Amino acid sequence: MLDAVDHAITDGRYDDARGVLAKALDQQRKTIQSLRDLSFNIEPVTLRDHGFEPAVRSLADQVEGERDVQIVLDVSAGEELAERAQVTFYQLIREALDQAAARAAARITVTVADEGGAAALTVADDGRLERRDVAEAFRERAGPLSGTVEVDRAESGTTVRVVLPSYAARS
Repeated sequence: MLDAVDHAITDGRYDDARGVLAKALDQQRKTIQSLRDLSFNIEPVTLRDHGFEPAVRSLADQVEGERDVQIVLDVSAGEELAERAQVTFYQLIREALDQAAARAAARITVTVADEGGAAALTVADDGRLERRDVAEAFRERAGPLSGTVEVDRAESGTTVRVVLPSYAARS
């Protein structure tokens, strides 16, 4: 049996399979990024018509109504952000609320703050420990605006912090 495995490895079939898998994974990543780019350009009507804070409040009310969770918001600083930064933060908040609610969080706190021109979004929850790496999804959304992402996962909950530089947050 080991001779057959050794032969498969030495005759290149293993490398061929690895190459096919690498190409498939690369195509999957490109497809996911294309879908995220498409959804990035779709903003909720509430955001466009009523502003950032009402849109986030509406989203929070919806999540609270569908799930047994309390959401505390302090997002008024988001009103001063550029449109693209608002859309990005809205999408990040939606993602974070969905993930926290899926981990049975009882309380979620969402804060948007001005940090010397930069904009910081912090979403903290008391849900179960997140075992998988959630940072990648947030990095993909924040990346086009040069945003940085920090995720702190602990037994007591998860905190996601995204900071957009002032040139991306205000222009």
